[in-house]
Amino acid sequence: MDYLIYLILKSVIYAGSVLPFWVLHGLSNFLYWNVYYVFDYRKKVVRSNLKNSFPEKTEGELKAIEKKFYKHLCDIMVESLKSFTISEKEIKKRHKFINPEVAQKYIDEGYNISFIAPHYNNWEWFIMSLNFIKEPVNPKVLVMYAVLKNPYMEKLIKKSRSRMGTIMFPKAETMRQIVNYKNEQHFLCFAADQAPHNPYNSYWMEFLGQETAVFFGAEKLTKAKGYIPIYMRAQKKARSYYEIELEVITDKPQATEHGYITEKFMKLLENDLHKEPAYWLWSHKRWKKKKPADFEEKRNSVSQD
Repeated sequence: MDYLIYLILKSVIYAGSVLPFWVLHGLSNFLYWNVYYVFDYRKKVVRSNLKNSFPEKTEGELKAIEKKFYKHLCDIMVESLKSFTISEKEIKKRHKFINPEVAQKYIDEGYNISFIAPHYNNWEWFIMSLNFIKEPVNPKVLVMYAVLKNPYMEKLIKKSRSRMGTIMFPKAETMRQIVNYKNEQHFLCFAADQAPHNPYNSYWMEFLGQETAVFFGAEKLTKAKGYIPIYMRAQKKARSYYEIELEVITDKPQATEHGYITEKFMKLLENDLHKEPAYWLWSHKRWKKKKPADFEEKRNSVSQD
């Protein structure tokens, strides 16, 4: 049954993926109407997140951000669909780095880089466009992912995300892959703003005025392996057009104090959200876990450094 569902979905996905963007944007408009007005997809989560994050904003301002978020979310859906067949020329044009020299400096000096990105604007296209940041010889792009329950769908999605040369692997294989490519210059990519599963194996800080558990793996690996951590800031210039700005978090990661890289990343994201809040993944249950009362007592038994 899983394989039959896979064949059907594959046919539908590829049929939709070859459609031009103007048709896909029409589909996005249709999706928005249904997602927002008919199915009320995660509205309670979105409204709670926005209200708690921006208590200074009026109901009207929050409503405008909410609607803009849902319109953008539907654009992301059709852009993800387009990812299955989008060309190299198209991805370079639509997901464009405006200051690649920031990364080129460290590439030329022989460093590996950890690119740390939030779920902001089109995060899916990062793993494609990074393959072209320094041509004709680009460092390997390594991306970890969460394994899907359906092996056929996992194969399909992995194939899509690997089309431009990206090397995809399950999170459990991260250290093995780093060892495999230790003699080849590479990028290691993180989406570091997701809510961690284990509250004890997290970094806790104030983010958007709320006590927040933050994924610590990006800092942990960056410091352990001496990567140069770079924040990727995406700005939406038009529908399905993005400009990517790079900002170095630190050029001496191993000399930083515990939590510095994590806090700097989250503060950069926070600053971006205050400027343009609608393009973050507000439907995610970011604050569903609270800091355990015995966190300080037990944190020393959990490896974070």
